[in-house]
Amino acid sequence: MTAPHPLPQKAYTVQPVPPNYLTLSNPSTDDATEEKEKVLWIGCSDSLVSETDSLTNINRSDIFVHRNLGNRVSVGDVSSGSALEWCVEGLKVQHIIVCGHYDCHLLSESKSDSNNWYHSHPSSLPSSFPFFSQYPSTKSNSPPQSDFIQLHQLSDAQEPASQDQKARNRHFEELYVLAEIEWLKKQDQVQRAVKEWGCQVHAFVYDRERGECVRLVEKEG
Repeated sequence: MTAPHPLPQKAYTVQPVPPNYLTLSNPSTDDATEEKEKVLWIGCSDSLVSETDSLTNINRSDIFVHRNLGNRVSVGDVSSGSALEWCVEGLKVQHIIVCGHYDCHLLSESKSDSNNWYHSHPSSLPSSFPFFSQYPSTKSNSPPQSDFIQLHQLSDAQEPASQDQKARNRHFEELYVLAEIEWLKKQDQVQRAVKEWGCQVHAFVYDRERGECVRLVEKEG
């Protein structure tokens, strides 16, 4: 679970999530006596709204929700690893969704000058975030938060300097979710799920202002 964290390589578009976007084989009914979730939803603990409501055609009993700080499964912690293993190996879910949200405090803090992290001292782990010492590095000799720094650098390179800070933050959140998707797709159990029963992996971002999710669709080629 502690493999290097990949950076998103493809261009992408931001598209709305239609209410009936997901389809399930054998969806549960309101009077079902046995619940077996068919969707693994990985969300952020910081979300103030239940963004799973954006899937209006899916019963709550069909969704297994796992939340942590930053909707990140690549950390290598037992909670995220066990949720992924149970949903893939045990439940054989049909869909895996990583859903971030715009204006995430974790991601805005990761680029804060006051934390002496990204701009000031990118090689030193901020004492205010001891949990980040558990995050995997992109290189064996890199500081644990180096993947955050590389994502910021990639985001800065792609966004024109004329963009306001809000737009830049939203772009970084999208890249962050796509990086998690890249990591998931490299996991053996996820690759097997895609091959054996057609499991699909989706990148969502929740927009609190609009009260809806968007999906990030990578361009082919």
